[in-house]
Amino acid sequence: MRKEERLFLAIGAADPALLERSERKDRPFRLGRGGLAAAACLAVLCALAVYTLRRPAAPAAPDITPPPDTVQTAPEVLALTGGDIGELHLVAVHYGPGRDEAADDFILYINEELYCGTWEGESYAVRPRVPSPEGLPECSLTISHRPGASLEAVLAETRAALEAEFDMVEAQPGTEGRVVLSAWDGDESGAEWDAANAAVTLADDRQGGVFVLTARYFTEAAEGHGVNFADMAASFQPVPPDVIVPAWMAALRETVDTLMPALFSDEWPPEAEALLAEGAQVDLYGEDVSGYVSIAGVDITADDDQAPSSAVVSVRHRISSEDSITYVTMMLKYAEEHWLADFIGLEK
Repeated sequence: MRKEERLFLAIGAADPALLERSERKDRPFRLGRGGLAAAACLAVLCALAVYTLRRPAAPAAPDITPPPDTVQTAPEVLALTGGDIGELHLVAVHYGPGRDEAADDFILYINEELYCGTWEGESYAVRPRVPSPEGLPECSLTISHRPGASLEAVLAETRAALEAEFDMVEAQPGTEGRVVLSAWDGDESGAEWDAANAAVTLADDRQGGVFVLTARYFTEAAEGHGVNFADMAASFQPVPPDVIVPAWMAALRETVDTLMPALFSDEWPPEAEALLAEGAQVDLYGEDVSGYVSIAGVDITADDDQAPSSAVVSVRHRISSEDSITYVTMMLKYAEEHWLADFIGLEK
């Protein structure tokens, strides 16, 4: 691969069809983020419905006034809008009794041809599959959670940290419950092609805390990785425990909940065995390790967010505190409103 091609990939560029599609988007961001998006990760939308519940009128004497209509707010439904670019990731989905009500569950769209997402300590990191050339600033998007912290307090801390690291810090247009800061090394007119840049999105988790999404890239990659990370940040959505999820997602989580005890106990009751497809391959510990296992989280990737046909579930866990993270990978198919696993195995 020629040097020019390596740099083209390193800044987040892609094939012409994706570039043409992304060029039609309106990008309100600074530093030239209006053009060459390599792969647009579509935003997740929430719909909040209000309905009127009418109480039936009971027989009453003429001098009794019928009770007034009452207006109630319907539960919030998680409405997803997806497309043909990228895959839907349900990240850090927690299971089992004692689930933390302030757990860091969220949804994110990632173009898996260009990026991979992994947990690095307490943060979730999205990195390009083609790394930056040596000597250039890193390109990445990291997501961390600040439970119990106000948006105002995290904003003040974030601005101070950026001002200590970069020459310029500027607020960008945000939306309700979100604040965006951009930073770069340079002056008001811009930055050198290889200068470090950052864009930080602070998102209210709607449970009394804040998610911090930090995108880093260099100036030449602003119209590649910079725009892609901005799209991912736009698609990011916290999932509070009381939100109603789509039927396929609820069925998938119920399936995984049923399979989880069998994975580590090596005991397969009828209800768990019924979730294995005919001829399914299962290769796990071969013994009961349920008394030692520590679940770090469960990541789910579906091939489509409207009508999925398959999903990959990754259970991050340790058998002891001295072990490194191990993954149970489950591959499932969806048909007739049911999920069946056709492969379950261990990966390091």
